[in-house]
Parts: sequence; structure tokens; C-alpha cells
Amino acid sequence: MHHASSWRKALRDLTSPLGWQDVLPEYVFYRGVEYADEGRVISWSLQDGVICGVVRGAADYRVLLHVDDVERSRCSCPYGGPCKHMVAVALHVARETRLDGIRAGQPLDLDARLGVIADGEVPSYVAEVMAARPDVSLLVRAARFVHTAPARWAHGVSLSTLEQEARALLLAADAIAQGDAAITVRRDAPPPVNVTYTDAGWASAERLIQAFAEALAGAAPAAIAPYAVCEFRRLVARFGDDVPDDYSYRHRALFRALAAPLATAVKRIGELGEAAVDAWRAWSLAKLSEAACAEEALVALSALQGGWLDAHHLRAACERIVAFDDFPRPPGLDGCVPHVPWIPRPLATLIEENWREMIDFALQVGDLAAADEIARMRPVADREADMRLAEAAMNALQWAIAESSLKRTATRLSSADVWAMLAHVMDRQGKSDGATSCLREAFLCDPTGDRRDAWLARLPRGARRDAVVQCAHLLLNHRQIAAACDLLLHEGCVHDAWRALEAGLQGAEMWSPGPGLEGVMARLAAEDADRLVQLVARVALEAIGLRGRDAYRRACRWLAALHNGLTAAGRGAAWDEVRAVVALESRSLPALRDELRAAGLLP
Repeated sequence: MHHASSWRKALRDLTSPLGWQDVLPEYVFYRGVEYADEGRVISWSLQDGVICGVVRGAADYRVLLHVDDVERSRCSCPYGGPCKHMVAVALHVARETRLDGIRAGQPLDLDARLGVIADGEVPSYVAEVMAARPDVSLLVRAARFVHTAPARWAHGVSLSTLEQEARALLLAADAIAQGDAAITVRRDAPPPVNVTYTDAGWASAERLIQAFAEALAGAAPAAIAPYAVCEFRRLVARFGDDVPDDYSYRHRALFRALAAPLATAVKRIGELGEAAVDAWRAWSLAKLSEAACAEEALVALSALQGGWLDAHHLRAACERIVAFDDFPRPPGLDGCVPHVPWIPRPLATLIEENWREMIDFALQVGDLAAADEIARMRPVADREADMRLAEAAMNALQWAIAESSLKRTATRLSSADVWAMLAHVMDRQGKSDGATSCLREAFLCDPTGDRRDAWLARLPRGARRDAVVQCAHLLLNHRQIAAACDLLLHEGCVHDAWRALEAGLQGAEMWSPGPGLEGVMARLAAEDADRLVQLVARVALEAIGLRGRDAYRRACRWLAALHNGLTAAGRGAAWDEVRAVVALESRSLPALRDELRAAGLLP
């Protein structure tokens, strides 16, 4: 089965010279335009993405137009390649099928649906504008049509009636979006192939569509509201086939915004009891099962926006999409990776957007288990969505879902606050050891005194030293020398602190000292100032040996940290020997001497 949107979008590309520029001269294209305008296309039909048409020229020529690959097209005329008859068929079919996804082959009389504005119903100055601007007249009538919808539906309405009203509104929205750029077409003239939207016209059409969706969700009978909103969203998706390319992104945003009315409608049907909910689930899955290929299944799932209400049905729906193995593949890949389809970027983007929308929908209807199930299966990470789910789960006291969401967030993007939240969630479930591990991770991300004390307070006294030494090693792996030494000194592990400093200073001539190191040096200087001087001076001299302004600045920063630490410990005399060595080194290095003076280390 050929996807309807796919062939119609490909056909639309063939309605301008750009679609033919590689296969025929431009003047031939415009000859095809003349043929289409003269009504020379006698008949046409579509089968498997190929348009079969008959064009009257010097004789009746049969055209087979492949919209996805025009070079495969054939015509019985003697031209011998892509020709004006193919162009005529493309234009003719595009004209006849524009908005066909909305019309569905049914005549729709907008005047009868929307009614007319009676004399005195609007102020005279508005009536004057409406008389001069057909698009404004249509906008006023369509707005009244939407505003009075609840009153029309108050005494009962059928799904078929709502569908007809939705189709009429979208046809009006298309004309309104064209604004003053709309082309007036005589009844006996061919309709336009391509149209142009205006920003003001599209904004008005967008508001009308959103207002109608909200009316369906809130004012239609609760038993049919979600079905009506889903059908309307399907029509809005089909409407996108005919939206100009420069408005396709805004159409996509509009389509996504209609998830909120659907959530409202689903909440209403949930109030009718389990039987109504079961019927809704069965209908949703049946709609998905009608898909004939992976892309159609994905579009169906996107259109439904996940109104499954439970994780079991969500997984069944998603597994149906995964079961298809007909995504496009690059040449030569077929059979190499069975059951793992290669997905082109546009489709991958659609999948990503779809998961995010489904999670948002599940959160809106309050189905946290479903939201967590989608988050487990989605192909991309989304920290913001996981955090929203975690907060909602914590507020609802659903600690297992909160744990699942926070773990996904913490493992992909570590944050002290996230680890602290996860520790709280673990505690609420009685998982004390897990909470302790989370508090350690929070300290590793943000090694402050408060986070250190929160973690240490939970450690058993007998295992405390080993846990502290292990944590210090992890800090050193991230060049957190000050935090590692401070942790060890806090626990009285002075010997281990010296070892940590020695290990941390290996290769330190390539970077600058981090915050908090001066305080650590002051405490170590009180223990053994000579040993500290030997370790830090070696780093500074190795940095100087690298030469260059950047290396000299790093050396000065290490020396400044050492000087401040020695001074704070009352061991200023130990600095004099270091300063003498550095001053001697700087005699032949003017740039070093300038940096030392700028840092206040030399007079």
C-alpha cells in the first residue's frame, strides 16, 4: 500500500519547474501548463503511486507518471522522454486532489455550513471590511461557527456530524490562511495548484483550529469526545499535505498542540467507567492495526498521541511498530542487520518527537505507569521529561516510578540534586544501602561539606575508612585534589591525604590548581611544611620548564597557592627558599619575571 501523504507530497514537487529541472527544458514545462489549463487531460487514475493518465494532443497519449521517480515515467508520444504530457497530468491531478484528504470525495457547501452574517449582526465598519475582503468574511463566519458549537451540540450530536463540521472548518481555515493572497477562482476555471499563506491568515486559521479542538474536547458528549478529537487530529494531519512548505513546521507545531484537547477528552471518558475506557483502548489499538507499513503505523500512533491509559496497551502498540521491518535502507544493507531497521533522519526525528509527545500526554492524563513505560522504550534521552515524570511520581507517592525516572536522569547526566532526590526516594522505599550510595554520588558531583556530612552520617563506623579512601580515589580521577585531601583530612587520614596529594600532583604542571587547595595546603603545611614545598615547587618548576606565557601563569598559580597555604599555617619562612629558587630561574626569563611580579610573588 502506498502511503497517501507520500505520493501527494511528491506530486506537489512536480507542480513547479524545479521538480523537472534535471529532466526537461523549462519551456517544455510551461507547454505542459498550457495543456493542463486547456483541459487536455481526459482521464486519470492512481495505482501504487503511479498515475495513469490520458492526454489529448495530436492524438490521445497514454502517460504513466511515477511521482517518486519521474525518470521512470513513460508516455506514448514520440518525444522519447519526460514530456509536456507528463507535466499536464501532474498539474491536473494536483489540482483535482488538493485538500482531497479533507473533502474525502464529498461535496461540502461552506455557505450552508457556516451560514451568513445577517444585517445588524456585526458593526457597520466590520460589515464594510467583510464586503471588501472575502477572507475576513469567512473568518468572522467561521469564528461564529466555532463559538456556537456547544449550543449546537447541547442536545446530542453524532460522530459523523462532528466529522463533517471538522472538514468544513479545515476548508475554511485553508482559505483564511491565504488571507488577502487568496486567488479568486471562477466556477468554470481550474482550481489553483499551489497557494500562498500569509502570517496573519495562518495565525487566524491556527486559532480557529485550536478553538474547535477545545470545543470538541469539552463540549461534545463525553462518550464520543476523544473519538471526535482523534478524527479531527487525523484530518489536521492530512491538512498538512497541502500546507505550503514554508508553513510545514508551524503546521507540525499546531498538530502537536492538539494533544492537550485530546487529554481533556480522554479524562472525560475516564469518568464514564471502565467499560468506556476499555472501548476506547480497543478502538485505539484497532486504528493502529489498520496500518500496512511501519511508517503508517508510526503516523497512526502519533495521531492517537498515546491514549492507552495503561502500560500494557502502550507496549502492545509500540511492539506492533517494531514488528514491521520495511523501513528504507541504504543500498547493500538489506539482510545484514535483520529486524534492526535503518531509519532515515526525518523518520528518526518523527520517532523522537512522538515519544516526547506520548510522555507529555500520559502525564496530562495522570497515567504515570504509561509515561514510565514509554520513557523506558524511547530511542533518545530526555532529561526534562524524566524530571517532570519523577516530580509527578513523587507528588503521587509512586516511589518506584520516581526511582526509575531519576535513575535514567542520573546515569545520563549526573547532578548532585538528582542524586539527592534519588536518595530520598530510596529511603521512602526502605532501600537504605541504595540511598547511601546515592548520597556518595551527590558528594562526588558537588563535594561540599554539607553533602560530605550527609553521606558520612549514614556509613557504619567499621566500614567508614575504606569507603572514604575509595571515594577519595574517585575524586582524584576527576582532578578534585582539594576535595579528596579535604575528605581524608576530615576523617583524620593524614597519611592517606599526603599520598592523595602526591598522586594528584602527577602531571599537574599541565593545569591550574582548583578551588579549596589553599586550605588543604595550610593543613598539610602544619604537618610537614618542607614536604609540601618539595611537592608543589616541583610542579611549578616543571611548568616553567614548558616555557610560554600560559605555562608561566600556571606556575604562578601553583606558587601563589603554596605561598598562601604556608602563610595561613604560620610557616612563611619556608616560602623564602622557594622564592629564591624562582627568582634565580626568572633572571633569564623576562616573561616569567613579569608574571611573578603580576602575581605578587616577586617585588
